[in-house]
This record gives sequence, C-alpha cells and structure tokens, in this order.
Amino acid sequence: MESGLKELNVNGCRFSGGFPSVVTNLRSLTILDLSNQGFKGELPIELFGLTNLKVVALKEN
Repeated sequence: MESGLKELNVNGCRFSGGFPSVVTNLRSLTILDLSNQGFKGELPIELFGLTNLKVVALKEN
C-alpha cells in the first residue's frame, strides 16, 4: 500500500538502534528528518531509491 506521506519529522524523539528500514517504503516522501536520535550503523541502500526525497537530516546520530 502506497503512503501519501510527504514529510516525516521525528527530530529529537530519541529512537535508537538501526536505521528504520520501513522509511524506504515511503515513496512519496520529500523531507525526512531523523536528527537527534540514537541510530547506529549504515543507511539502507533503498533510501537512495526514494526519487522524491529532496531533504534528509541525520545530524547527531
């Protein structure tokens, strides 16, 4: 099922662990802000396939 979500901002929610791969299913996403979390590890290669994504913020991870 396709999500029409355009912006996802969870800055400062303090999630931790690996990068949430479910984000790579959000094909309409244009802005992704996952700053100030506790994510560790590599970004999934599928993230780079989100052709609508224009802004990615990942500081402080």
